[in-house]
Amino acid sequence: MDHFLRVLKVFWLPGETMHAAAERPVVALPVAIPTVFALLTSLIVYFTLPPSDVSLRTAWLVGLISAVLGPALITLIVSVLYFGIFSAAGRQRGFKSFLSVTAVAFVPTALHHLAQSVMILTQVAQQLLPSQIGRLNVAVFLDPQVVSSGIYVAAGMVDVVSIWVLVLLTVGYRCVVSPRLTTWMVAGLVVGPWLLYAGLRIALAESIVF
Repeated sequence: MDHFLRVLKVFWLPGETMHAAAERPVVALPVAIPTVFALLTSLIVYFTLPPSDVSLRTAWLVGLISAVLGPALITLIVSVLYFGIFSAAGRQRGFKSFLSVTAVAFVPTALHHLAQSVMILTQVAQQLLPSQIGRLNVAVFLDPQVVSSGIYVAAGMVDVVSIWVLVLLTVGYRCVVSPRLTTWMVAGLVVGPWLLYAGLRIALAESIVF
């Protein structure tokens, strides 16, 4: 229980939680939290599917696999990326600390799955595109038939939880890098790859002709 509360403190004491995650690495528990919420959402979706629709149930199975493997894979990929970046920029701790900090920073993504569950149970999801179910961004208020694909994708990237994760990553990596790197320098190295990813997604959306 003590470990569980220590991880949940990321919601109200992010600095202290990230420092503890760097000092005493913990990975399995913070990864398990969004995984459990993702599985819960998958079960809710399963019971809303028509029993006779094989294609939808096949798609659900793919979603279930994604729910199980997604949080762990994302944590690992992001950890490897930033471990490489900060190895070049200057770091003080090893990969395990980076993995721990990254895993804790992604704990708030459980809110996406919680929002998905609520929207599905209240049937709000029927009014949204599948890609927007559970998302807390301004794209929910836009009509994809009216605005350009690039603007719609860009609006979707401005997500409350995603920005929260970026802030937590900045706070967390500040605990594992060289003291000569200022908070603003760490923030730039964290946000830079995300902006590149966002730019690629927007460019791809603009290049696709429907």
